[in-house]
Amino acid sequence: MAGVAAMDAALHNGLCSAEALEEALARMPETARGAPRARQAVRLADGRSESPGESMSPCVRGAPSFSHPHFDQNFRIDPEPRRF
Repeated sequence: MAGVAAMDAALHNGLCSAEALEEALARMPETARGAPRARQAVRLADGRSESPGESMSPCVRGAPSFSHPHFDQNFRIDPEPRRF
């Protein structure tokens, strides 16, 4: 999870590109220690994340079976208070 948060931060701040992460992953031997986790982290990395919590949510939710979250969604709230 920490790897995803670090990659998200790097992408968000323009320190690297998704393509650069993919290229670095391609140079890593498949049998290297940590390679499966690195591949999963690169798949989950998203520069739209603005906080560690947003970075962690796909990890916690079991990302492959869920769609990627939609960040910064706008919700309309009725300006008229109502009594029930």
